[in-house]
Order: sequence, then C-alpha cells, then structure tokens
Amino acid sequence: MIYNIVKILMESFPTRPEFDFNNKLSENINYRSFIDGDENFKNEKLFLIAKNHNFDNEEKPFDTYYRGYDLKSLFQDKILLDLGCWCGGKSVSYAERWKVKEMHGIDINEYFIRAARLLAEF
Repeated sequence: MIYNIVKILMESFPTRPEFDFNNKLSENINYRSFIDGDENFKNEKLFLIAKNHNFDNEEKPFDTYYRGYDLKSLFQDKILLDLGCWCGGKSVSYAERWKVKEMHGIDINEYFIRAARLLAEF
C-alpha cells in the first residue's frame, strides 16, 4: 500500500536533472552538449566545476565534521591520498588548508581526473 502511494507521488512530481556548470552537484558531464563539445569547451567547463568544488570546501571546510580533532597538525607535512577525489577541488583545498607535503587523488572518471589536473595547473 505505502509502496503504491510513494510510486504515485514520484510519478506525479518527477524530478529533472539540472544542467548548470555553477552547480557543484550537477551531472554536467553526462549531457550531450558537454559530450559533443570540443576539447577547449570541455576543459573550460571542467575547470569551472573543479573551482566551484574547491570554493564549496572553503565555505564549509571538512574540519567542520571533526570538531574534536586538529586535522592540520595530523596531516601537516604528510603525503595524503584522496580516494574518489572527483574533480580534485576539495583535495586542493585540503592540501592548502592542512599544509600537506603532497596530495594525490584517484578517481575512475577520466573527466574528473582532467578537471583535477586543470585545477592543479591553475
């Protein structure tokens, strides 16, 4: 019974994916306009996504979730690995904030890796 009600509600109010390169949660790389774009267009948009992700962490730092810990003293001068780094924006922010020796990121999406490299070169 509840399942049927939920299904009816979901079908009545379908969500639509957002296409906005300024929205850090948007799945922009899955849209045809991105996929069909030339390399300069893709690099420009990937950099924008990574930069916005970096600024997002500046507004609400990761440290916020671990108030009882001094993450800077824990990670300073260390080599860190960010598994699933996405576009690297937060990794760059962490590295700068905590003064790490090296920051490495791994992700399975080639576009996210490209975005991270573009941000790192900035």
